[in-house]
Amino acid sequence: MVELRRITTYPVKSLDPHDAETAELGPAGALAGDREYAVVARPADEPHDPETASVGGSGVYVNGKRTAAVHCLRSSFDPDSRTLTLRVHGEDERHEFDLSERGDLNEWLSAYFGSEVSVRREPVGG
Repeated sequence: MVELRRITTYPVKSLDPHDAETAELGPAGALAGDREYAVVARPADEPHDPETASVGGSGVYVNGKRTAAVHCLRSSFDPDSRTLTLRVHGEDERHEFDLSERGDLNEWLSAYFGSEVSVRREPVGG
C-alpha cells in the first residue's frame, strides 16, 4: 500500500522547503506552488525566459551551484499571505516580504548577494 507521509514544495527555487497538509496538481502535473518563484541574476526590468534558462549552473538562476551565499539564507513561506521571510544563518534579524510586490525583496537580495538580482514568478512552477 502507498502511504503519503509529507507534501513538500519549494515556493522559491533554491530556498528552504515548505511542508503543507494538502496540495493541488497543476496543469503540467507538478504540485501547484512548487518553484513558483526563482531568483535570477538579472535586474527586474531585464527580460528572463524560463524556457531557455538553465538550473545546471550555467544559466541565470541564482542557486547553490553558482552562488554559495544561497546556503546561508534561511527562509519560510506563508501561503495564505504570500509572504516570504528571510534571515541569514546565524543572525536573528528577520526580513519579511510580500511576494506580490517584490521590489523590496529584490533590493534586499541584491544587497545580500552583492549584485543585482530579481525574483521572478512562473505560475506553472519550474
